[in-house]
Amino acid sequence: MMKKKGIRKGRGMRMKQTAIVALILVAFIAAPASAATLTVTPDSTTSGALVTIEGTGFGADEEVTLTSTVTGFKIPVSPGDGKYAYSLVDFNISQENTSFSLSVREVEDDMEIKVKRFWWTPYWTIDEDELGFTFTRDDATNTSAVTRGMPTPTGVYCVVTVTGTAVAGNSPTGYVQNVTLNATITKKVKTNATGGFKEVIDTHGVPAGTYIINATNGTVSAEATLTLSLCGDANKDGDVGAYDCVCIARYEAGIPGYDAETLNLNAANVNGIDGVTIEDARYLARYLVGLETELHCP
Repeated sequence: MMKKKGIRKGRGMRMKQTAIVALILVAFIAAPASAATLTVTPDSTTSGALVTIEGTGFGADEEVTLTSTVTGFKIPVSPGDGKYAYSLVDFNISQENTSFSLSVREVEDDMEIKVKRFWWTPYWTIDEDELGFTFTRDDATNTSAVTRGMPTPTGVYCVVTVTGTAVAGNSPTGYVQNVTLNATITKKVKTNATGGFKEVIDTHGVPAGTYIINATNGTVSAEATLTLSLCGDANKDGDVGAYDCVCIARYEAGIPGYDAETLNLNAANVNGIDGVTIEDARYLARYLVGLETELHCP
C-alpha cells in the first residue's frame, strides 16, 4: 500500500509540473514578441519641415493607423467684427488614405472652409456637407467642427482657410480675444515584412503646437510627440510680428535675456542662411510688410 501511495504521489507531482510548464508556454505564446515603438525625427522643428515617423513591433504586411492631434492652438479674433481666420498654406496631402478634422471652440455656428487649389484658381467656399466635408456643431460648448474623410484627393493645396465669427466675450471689443483650434490628421500606412514602417510627413500648413502621434493596428499601439513652431516666431508666443524682429536683433547684439534658452533659434533663422544674424531680422521685417513672399526656416 505504501508503494502504491508513492506511485500516486509521484504521478501527481509530474501532473502538476506538466500543468505549470503548459501555463508558461501559453503565456509565452500569448505575449507579444516585442512592444511596438514609434520615433519622430526631428521631434522639434518649424512648420514646413519634413518629419520622419518610424514604427516597429507591429504585424507584418498590415495596415497601421497614424493619428496626429494638437489641441489648444489660439487664433486671434478681429476686434472690429469678431471674425477669426486660420490658413493652412501649401497643405500637402501625399496619399489619398488621409483624413483631417478641425474644430474651433468659442465660435458661432457660421464656420466656413475656403479652399484654393492653385494660386490662379478661385476659392471654393464650403459651408455645408459637400465635397467630402462634414460639419458638426456642439451648442453646449460653442464648438464647430469640420471633417474631411478618406480618401482625400492628393496634391498640394495652395490655401485651406477656416473662417467664422467668435462668440461674445467680456473684452472691450465685445468678443472673445482668441478662439481655440484643435486639429487631427489621420493616415493609413502599410508595414513591411518585419512589422515596421517609415513615413515622411510634409508639415507645410500644419498648425504649430505639440502633437501627440499615435500608431495602432487595433491590437498594439505606440505613441510619440512632435513639436512644431511657426517660422519667424522667435519669441515663442504663437504669433509672427514686429517684436520677433526686435528679439532677433537683440540676440545678435548679445543683450541678456535674448539667447538660445529664451528664443526659438530655428524659427528665428528665416532667410535660409545658416546662423541667426541681423539679416534675419531685416528679412523678417521685409516679409511682414510684403516685400518678401516666403520665410525659409531650416
